[in-house]
Amino acid sequence: MAAYISQSEATTYTDVIGTWTAAAAGAYLSAASSLIDQYCARSFLPADLTADVKLAIAFTAIHLKTLGQSPGVLTSERIGDYSATYQMATTGGGLPAMAVQLLQPYRVVVIG
Repeated sequence: MAAYISQSEATTYTDVIGTWTAAAAGAYLSAASSLIDQYCARSFLPADLTADVKLAIAFTAIHLKTLGQSPGVLTSERIGDYSATYQMATTGGGLPAMAVQLLQPYRVVVIG
């Protein structure tokens, strides 16, 4: 499961997310977290979420929404301390260039 940052936490990195509804922000931030886990070939735990990773998640969420992409199909949901997991409907949008740059130190590259 992707490490998820809250809407209020993401708003500290970008004011745009603060104007979204809580449901939209939650969906796009969760989808962005999943995309970033896939890109980095690792699962970030909440303790692993450095400022760079949180900023990359916020940028990716904005990128997905700006492109008009669906955050994906909801595959699991938990109510206590709300959590959701999304399967990306499309991956064509990829990550924004700024997120890719921020995530370079966190990528796991398998050789051989």
